[in-house]
Amino acid sequence: MATYADFIEDIKNTLFPDREASNLAVNHTRYIKDGLIWLQKRCPELREQHYEVVNFADTFYRCCTTVIEKPDGIIKRLYTFTEDDHCDAIFYQPVTKEAMMSNVRSYLACGSCIGSEGEAATIPDDPLSLALKKASDTQNKGFRQPGGVWTIVDNQIWIFPSIESNERVGVNWSGVKLDYDEGDLIDVPVDVQSVIELYTMMQISLREDCDTNEYIKYKASVDLASAELIWWYRNKYQPPEMDWRGSGCDMCRIATGSESVPPGGGGGNGGTEPPPTTTYTLYLGNAGPTNPPSYTAEQIVAFENGTFGNTVLRTQIDGTYQIAAPATGQNEFRVISVPTLLTDEPLTFSSSGFALPMEELPGRVTIDGKEYRIFRTVSSSAGDFTYVGNTAIIITSVTP
Repeated sequence: MATYADFIEDIKNTLFPDREASNLAVNHTRYIKDGLIWLQKRCPELREQHYEVVNFADTFYRCCTTVIEKPDGIIKRLYTFTEDDHCDAIFYQPVTKEAMMSNVRSYLACGSCIGSEGEAATIPDDPLSLALKKASDTQNKGFRQPGGVWTIVDNQIWIFPSIESNERVGVNWSGVKLDYDEGDLIDVPVDVQSVIELYTMMQISLREDCDTNEYIKYKASVDLASAELIWWYRNKYQPPEMDWRGSGCDMCRIATGSESVPPGGGGGNGGTEPPPTTTYTLYLGNAGPTNPPSYTAEQIVAFENGTFGNTVLRTQIDGTYQIAAPATGQNEFRVISVPTLLTDEPLTFSSSGFALPMEELPGRVTIDGKEYRIFRTVSSSAGDFTYVGNTAIIITSVTP
């Protein structure tokens, strides 16, 4: 991170290590700035996270609102602060012009808007059409507003309520930055700077040396370097690529969590298929609005679980399970039946990051020749337990 002035100076020291002609210094600065703008227009990643600080002395006042010039881009966030470390930042919410006018009129109706002479303002037909005034401490309210709103009108940002004289406005935005002050902070990587250096030399060869051949050479270098830079930025944040398993069976195993497929295993990509494992059937479903002391095997198999079905294949009990909302719309109990061959240890249940109270019913039932333990929610409910609702049930074995 460096200031714009330091950035210009660094490039000039690189391009003119001996001495820069004083009569050409202004032109060279313009070429560097043009190169920075030119590259932003071609590389979207360089248009992100611009930052502006507007001091109170540079703001305007218009009937209870602070007005500042809008950067030439999309406003990401706006806040006020008084401390240099921004620890006391107060963020403002974006609204429409109509909402802003409604807030201003309500504020004026309360008689709480302080005018430039310290007197309560009257309600005009259109409060936001009043002429701009240079901001001064006579508009201070005596305290910082805990929050507020802002809107965009033409090339201005209107902030309501107006800020205090000890506050500054911070604006994060994305777009092509066209104007720079010497103290503006910019973060330009070395590879970006090298492209701007080539661009500057390209302009010098054409505008100062009138050397068409050199211009063509530099232009080819600029085009190549900028293309490589754009390619690199566009691939910088891509997710990692890897071979995927094309087999439907593998997809089913991954989706159900029935087994762990090692990297590169399965499918038609030349990997090694995982060794066969033994799977067990678990039964899940909605068990109605009542809580009888026991269930038969036929009842457990008949419980409904919406589109998820009432059976799940697993190789281990630990994992995440889904039970759909009851089709009846009533509050119902939920039942999960676990084969004792899979686990006979204590279990814990959770949902949405909190413990889900479940009781284990006394006795076991036999389904398809296998013995099952029966767990039921201690209370009934109408909602679902799914991934989509972020309420899926998580079962964890308790090691004694």
